[in-house]
Amino acid sequence: MNVLLVFMTVAIFTGSVIAFQDFKERLISLWLLIVYSGICVLWIQKQSGWYGLLSNLLTTLLYFSFYILVIKLFYYLKEKKPTAIIDEKIGKADIILFFAIGLTMNIVELIVFSTMAFSLAAVLSLLIFRNTKTIPLGGILVLLHMVFMCNGFFE
Repeated sequence: MNVLLVFMTVAIFTGSVIAFQDFKERLISLWLLIVYSGICVLWIQKQSGWYGLLSNLLTTLLYFSFYILVIKLFYYLKEKKPTAIIDEKIGKADIILFFAIGLTMNIVELIVFSTMAFSLAAVLSLLIFRNTKTIPLGGILVLLHMVFMCNGFFE
């Protein structure tokens, strides 16, 4: 049996359950995060080896650190005081998913993906989720990641 087909099947099933949970309950099971993250790690290790995994990990860490710094600066300037953004503005599950998905991409793909995902989240929050306090960012990230995987975007 083709290993990549198994990875893709498990990723799509797990990602679909994650998206369903996030859209319905705004909570994601820890075991689903672990399975999806593991699939992402195994996927990139199989595709690019340990060097590709380490390279993607470092670029994801740098990009996400920059992203968090910009968000903290935005809220500091907006509210004139330091603001906790983790668990207030972005959930821990969203962060874990961002890192897991980021492992499967080089820096250019990560920038394109995150721009598309956060733009889609902003549009959906204006159109669909305007009456709710939270946005299912994790579900949006996973759904978009599955679309990219199915289209062979990362090959």
